[in-house]
Amino acid sequence: MRSVFTAKNLFLAVCFLSVLLTMGVSAEEDGTGKNPRSNYTIGIDPGHQSEKIDMSALEANGPGSSVMKAKCTSGTTGRFTGVPEYKLNLAVALQLRDLLEEMGYKTVMTRTNNETAISNKERALLVSKKSDVCVRIHANGSDDSSVSGAMTMSVSSSNPYVGDMAAENQRLSKIILDHYCRATGFSNRGVMLVDNMTGLNWSTIPNTILEMGFMTNRNDDTLMQDPDMQKKMVKGIAEGIDEYLGIDSGTASSGTVSSGTSDSSLKKKVIRMTRMMENYLKETAGQ
Repeated sequence: MRSVFTAKNLFLAVCFLSVLLTMGVSAEEDGTGKNPRSNYTIGIDPGHQSEKIDMSALEANGPGSSVMKAKCTSGTTGRFTGVPEYKLNLAVALQLRDLLEEMGYKTVMTRTNNETAISNKERALLVSKKSDVCVRIHANGSDDSSVSGAMTMSVSSSNPYVGDMAAENQRLSKIILDHYCRATGFSNRGVMLVDNMTGLNWSTIPNTILEMGFMTNRNDDTLMQDPDMQKKMVKGIAEGIDEYLGIDSGTASSGTVSSGTSDSSLKKKVIRMTRMMENYLKETAGQ
C-alpha cells in the first residue's frame, strides 16, 4: 500500500510543478501579464542646481526666439528650514525615480547630483529625445509668507513655440496636481499658463512644472522636508502619471498591476501552493 501512495504523491508533485511552470509562462512569456508601465519612459527634471555652478550665460527662451534667459539658476531657499530648493528638488526627484522604476516604468533623469552643468534648454531636449512624458520638480517662493499650496505650470494655446501641445500639457498638469494635492493635503492652486519658461518651450513631449509648495511658508517649507510627507508627494505624482497614461494605479506604490500577474503576486501563489502540498504529503506519509 505504501508504494501506491508514494507513486500517487510523486504524481501530485509533478502536477504541482507543471502548474507552477504554467503560471510562470502566463505571467512572463505570453504577454498577458506584462506590466503596461514598461512601455513608457518618464523624464524627471529636478529644477535648478547648485549656486557653485556658473550658469549665468544666456540661451534662447524657445526655438528661434530672440529673447534670451540665463541657462539655469539655483532657485529659492527654505525660509524656515534653510534648505536650498535645488537640494529639495533632487531629493524628491530621486525618490520619484525609484518609485516609478519599482512600478515598472523606465526613467530618464536630467541630473542626479547638484553640480551637473545642464541648462534648461538642454534638459528639455534630453527628455524630449528619450522620454514619453516629463515632470519638472520645483518648489515655489513668495514675498508673502502666508501664501501656500501647490500648483503646476503649462504652456498656453498661444505659445509661439509649442502651442499645439497646450491641451496635452494642461491635461497632464491638472492630473498631476490633483493627485499630488490629494495625496499630500496641500491646497490646490490650479494650473498656471506660462509661455516664458525655457524648459517648457523647448520640450516636444507632454510635460509640466510641478511647484510642490512654498518654501517661504512655514508649514509648506517644513512639511516638504519631512520624509513621510516626501513619500506621499512622490506617490501622488506617480499616481498622476498612471492616470494620464490610462493605467490603473490601485497598487502603484507596491509596483504591482491590477492583473495580479506580477512577480510578487506569483511568489505569493507559489508559497501558498507549496504549503498546501507540504501539508498533504504530511497527511499521507503514514498511509
